[in-house]
Amino acid sequence: MNNRTILDQRPTTNDQRPTTNDQRPTTNDVSLWQKVWNNKGADTDAYQVLNGHSTEEIVLELKRLDGFDSTGKDLSFETFNRQYIQIRNELSHGSISQHIINSVFEVGCGSGALLYLFQKDGIKTGGIDYSEQLIKIAGGVLHDCAELICGEAVNTPSDIKYDAVFSGGVFPYFPSSGYAERVMQIMYEKSRYSIGITNVHDIKMKDAYIEYRTKTVENYASKYVGLDKLFLGRDMFIDFAEAHELDIRFTYSVMTGYWNNPFIYNEAEKQKFLPLRRIIS
Repeated sequence: MNNRTILDQRPTTNDQRPTTNDQRPTTNDVSLWQKVWNNKGADTDAYQVLNGHSTEEIVLELKRLDGFDSTGKDLSFETFNRQYIQIRNELSHGSISQHIINSVFEVGCGSGALLYLFQKDGIKTGGIDYSEQLIKIAGGVLHDCAELICGEAVNTPSDIKYDAVFSGGVFPYFPSSGYAERVMQIMYEKSRYSIGITNVHDIKMKDAYIEYRTKTVENYASKYVGLDKLFLGRDMFIDFAEAHELDIRFTYSVMTGYWNNPFIYNEAEKQKFLPLRRIIS
């Protein structure tokens, strides 16, 4: 038996919702970041998110659950939607004519905010996240997912393919660059057309990032003990592109007003030969 999770495609009621398999490691060695994300949304369920709310309200609540309650609370729906459009367009572009993306898989999908917007555009979705609570909320918000998995990014199964596979801002939470490279390889193998990685923390901006956070977050050093971010240089992506015969480019966040913008970059790659693939970050 393989370890992928297939959501029940039959109609469900509030009392009979799709369930997900648990791919989390059996070891007790859970990272501090994972503990933080496991506590997100502890007082919320999908019914509370959806009940009587507009698309804008739902996306803002899902983004709050995904960590923007403390780092992006002043950002509007229009800002998050602009980010979604950038990701969708980058994943779609690359051929002589705009490539139509019919399915996407997100590594580190959290509560499913971006996948929710993809589904609103009629695109089939799947995702993985190591937060049991957030993946539970995603399972109630999203519908007809081919896969919705609670597990580590590096354990993402690659047997089910999608037109595009992307990761929305979770690479900074990975433990090492080697881990990040393993995840990139899995994403590449899982995609038919394109892959994308958003909001990579720039190694050149690490000192500036720490200085900014120290000035703007009270007791930053003690509050974030053991909660380090992973900063990556462009060379890793360039090497990956060369090894897989990909063209590459770097882009930047379009989330106007996001405090993190000076410290992050996006990176895009596509295959030199058909079928085209890309990476954005």
